Amino acid sequence: MSEMPEGMTADTMCVVTMDGKPIASDDFVAVLSRANGDATLLFQTDALTLGLSLQLITKAFTEALGRCSESERKDINDILCGNIEPEGEMDNGQD
Repeated sequence: MSEMPEGMTADTMCVVTMDGKPIASDDFVAVLSRANGDATLLFQTDALTLGLSLQLITKAFTEALGRCSESERKDINDILCGNIEPEGEMDNGQD
């Protein structure tokens, strides 16, 4: 088991509702985003699952970026490279 964010315990569950059906697991990686640009990473899993999640997110990011306009890609690049701060403060949930 990985180091957990403050407030999470070994019996913490992640519940996601998709297509009206709840899916629950005590072994999870979740990225929560908000309209203001803030994002939080929560996880309770091992290094292998984190690595697999990284691969899945990288693929999804690449596909989503390909659907963006040139202007949107520039804005995303500027934010990710630290040239522009997003509206909200980024939080990795690991404080």
